[in-house]
Amino acid sequence: MYTWCYQMVLHCRLAYATLDDPTKFTPLDERLIGCVWELPALAHERSAWVRHVLERDSADVDGYLADVLPAGPVGAA
Repeated sequence: MYTWCYQMVLHCRLAYATLDDPTKFTPLDERLIGCVWELPALAHERSAWVRHVLERDSADVDGYLADVLPAGPVGAA
């Protein structure tokens, strides 16, 4: 789970589940950021946050929440 802290810091909390028990999540303490397929979504998230919240006199939270990646393969050439 990625969340914004202090308005400008991205906080990451990771957990994993096995295929044998896919609903039992265990916190992961490794300092991972994300896999290559998640990083485009993080780049989009960062850009949307800057555009709709940080670069405005008044935060546009609805605009931020509506700003989503288009459907389709992430990172496709």
